Amino acid sequence: MAKNKAVKGEYGAIRQARKKQALMTAALLALVLGLFFGGRLYYGSNRNIYSIMAALSCLPFGWSAVNLIMLLRAGVCSEDAHRRILSTLAEHRLREEDLTQAYDLYLTGYSRNFQISHVAIRGKNIAALTEDAGCDLQAAEEHIRKMIANDGFSGYTIKLYPSAEKYIQRLSGLCGLERGNPEREEKLRSTLMAISL
Repeated sequence: MAKNKAVKGEYGAIRQARKKQALMTAALLALVLGLFFGGRLYYGSNRNIYSIMAALSCLPFGWSAVNLIMLLRAGVCSEDAHRRILSTLAEHRLREEDLTQAYDLYLTGYSRNFQISHVAIRGKNIAALTEDAGCDLQAAEEHIRKMIANDGFSGYTIKLYPSAEKYIQRLSGLCGLERGNPEREEKLRSTLMAISL
């Protein structure tokens, strides 16, 4: 049976989250407008309980709209990069679960955000692909280093690649390495996902 719901860190999760958030935002907007105009139509004035309910309903609508905007800004892994990543894993006879990895991470920082299409963790190595041409690679690597250090992860080699070609070469090299501590790699993956949208 095919899995139809992607969760955070899986390929396609942000695309699905965008659709879900757009529907929720539209439904909340319809609720606000329905309450306001319905009350106005029924009472002939905007001085009624439904106007107050409409005003209070603007809070969840605003929250939902902000989340939708953030999801729309977040970049996603291209189909071409996804296909090449899967092909590289297949060349090394690895299944997706044999490599600690995550797709579609939008790392949020204090002053800027970083789009990560794919990240792979093997031993003490972290390799990541960004398809955002404007991404400051050095700042992104430093941000990752700082964030994982807060959770007790130090001594990792972190490299962000702006080119799928170079990233696939590095991913192939990582696939050839012996797997480190799977529990620790999974904790590191969880840390990366916690600092991303």
